[in-house]
Amino acid sequence: MKTGEKTPEANSTPPARRSGWRLRILAGLAVLIVLSAAIAGLLLYFPSADAPPDDLWAEGSYTADPECDPSTPDCEVLLAPVPAGHGSDGTGPAISLVAYPELDDPIAQWGLCMDTVFTCLGPPDDANATERATRLRACVAQAECPQACLDRYAGQAGGDLDAAVDAFERIFVAEDAWCTPQQD
Repeated sequence: MKTGEKTPEANSTPPARRSGWRLRILAGLAVLIVLSAAIAGLLLYFPSADAPPDDLWAEGSYTADPECDPSTPDCEVLLAPVPAGHGSDGTGPAISLVAYPELDDPIAQWGLCMDTVFTCLGPPDDANATERATRLRACVAQAECPQACLDRYAGQAGGDLDAAVDAFERIFVAEDAWCTPQQD
């Protein structure tokens, strides 16, 4: 060996190999982070993917006055104040039924939707189950409800009466129904 030359060490690893394991660990961590973010995004997306659109029901243009005084002309009373409670002697609180014809909030819109379905159905009759299921599907199809609700029902109503009624309850009537307006 010439003077000034370095001698290779017996167990030395080239510099590229020494840092290679760090790069593999960092690459693995990067892949885990990306996969974790993708899974978290999917978990956040899918529960809301089946949620109704935010504009399913129109914003109301009229605000009801819960403190309406039934003795004033601005407060249309449908039922005069009557004592509350069955068998009341009339000395307790009274109940009045007040109408707000201009009320058009989402709950009033849902009420109109349900009214058009039930008015169409009419009183129970001697129709067989198949005829009743057909009538329910037809009544919902022509109801004054958001089109997204009508489409959802048409896609899930099923052929028999039980399936048609179950879909109606699940989509329109249940507390957490897809087409039930949610209050804040």
